[in-house]
Parts: sequence; C-alpha cells; structure tokens
Amino acid sequence: LGPMFQVAKDVWRRDLADSCDVVARLQLGSVMNVGYVMHPALFDGIIHTLAAASVGKDHKGGLMIFGGVGRVVVLRQESFANMQQYWIHLHVKEANDTSQTFD
Repeated sequence: LGPMFQVAKDVWRRDLADSCDVVARLQLGSVMNVGYVMHPALFDGIIHTLAAASVGKDHKGGLMIFGGVGRVVVLRQESFANMQQYWIHLHVKEANDTSQTFD
C-alpha cells in the first residue's frame, strides 16, 4: 500500500493518571478522496493513532488488534472529500490486559 497509507504525520500523547489522550494530524497525500465519505487511508491513519495510545509507559503486553467502531463524532461539518488534512483526538476511556475503549 506504501506511501498512500502513511497519513499520520504528527502524533502527540499525554499520559494521565489512569488513561491517556492522543491527538494526531492526518494528511492525505496526492491521492484523490473521491467516491468515499472517508478515504480508507484516513481510517488506516486512525488505527495507527490507536496504536500510539495502546502502548505507553506502563504497557507490558503486545500491541492490540483493532476490533470495531462504536461511535464517531464529527465536530466540524464539511465535505471530507474536499479536505486534505484532518485532526483526531482519542481518549482512553477504559483499559485492561485484553481490551481498550476509546472516546
């Protein structure tokens, strides 16, 4: 898939007492975002950002595998097809040895 799917350009992580926040800037390359509500490369970048949240200072297990989306909130209503840059914010809501839940 190569460079087209390398969209996570900047990732910031803040560890909290019992969770963490991750903010990332995703940017599509020269690929056209036509025919998609959200280009598959952007979704892949979100999964990469989840990986940044799933490992941390106290993490002792392996990398977890993405399992699904329960809810998506769009804070700014625009046509995703016309955008090249996106910001995402993830908050670890719950974590244990076998699963993690994000907001």
